[in-house]
Amino acid sequence: MRELSIICTLGLLLSPGEALADPDPATRPKLSPAIALVAEKMRAIKTLQVELREEKELKVLAEKVQARGTLVFARPRRLAIDLQGEGGTTLVIDGNTMTTVYKALKRTERVDLAKDPRARAVAEHLFLLLEAEPEALAAIYDLAVLEEKPLTMVLTPRPEALAKILRKVEARFDERGFVDRLALFEQNGDVTRWNFSAPHINEPVSESAFEVAPMRPREMP
Repeated sequence: MRELSIICTLGLLLSPGEALADPDPATRPKLSPAIALVAEKMRAIKTLQVELREEKELKVLAEKVQARGTLVFARPRRLAIDLQGEGGTTLVIDGNTMTTVYKALKRTERVDLAKDPRARAVAEHLFLLLEAEPEALAAIYDLAVLEEKPLTMVLTPRPEALAKILRKVEARFDERGFVDRLALFEQNGDVTRWNFSAPHINEPVSESAFEVAPMRPREMP
């Protein structure tokens, strides 16, 4: 079965135990004014609801694999990503609990982030990109600005273990302060791109967005 999920790709970003601690103030890189301005706008976003479109180029396949879905983010530390279609996956992070639903397999997995280093690494990385902490991000990536308007950046992994998997990340930021394009370039030649559109910023989010109903295994005829 093909792995089409955004979650599976993001799961490769950090190895278990990869440090995500705030960098030492004395060694923090100086951020460009353009990055600092966007980070300030991102911190003002308390809730974000967007539609997403995923396009995955797999080196072993000639075609591009596409999927659509939604992303809902709310401070503090609440996130729901839902992808439809073949290989569809739902990921919900609510505090210290991460729930993943593999729709085609009719399987639900729930983990305590305090007890699972790999799942915690995935969650921390996601929130690192959403919660606008550029100093912490710069501890893991070299940040280079390609364009200032709209802010477009290239993030190159610094840890050796991460660099063996991920060649670079490209991110473009909407002027309102959220990522509207994100692309992951893996060392194996695979490329995953996400476009985020139709944003609802700082609007009330329904509690149902973070509720996951367990899926029962499909019964055989």
